[in-house]
Amino acid sequence: MITYYVYPVMIVGSFSKVGFLLFFAYLGHSALRQIGKMEIQDAENRVYQQLAYVDMMTGLSNRTAFERELALY
Repeated sequence: MITYYVYPVMIVGSFSKVGFLLFFAYLGHSALRQIGKMEIQDAENRVYQQLAYVDMMTGLSNRTAFERELALY
């Protein structure tokens, strides 16, 4: 407390630098976590899209895939 009144600029400056550093570190960490979640969700969506057109037992195209191909022609 005494050092704050004796050297107020030095202490406040160092605390603000540390605060900004911690804030940006947390911000970067949160951004990377969100990107990771989005990548996982994208991979799951690709798997579900593939499963929508393939029969699970035979591995062949199902009726939905047939109708989709038929609509293209």
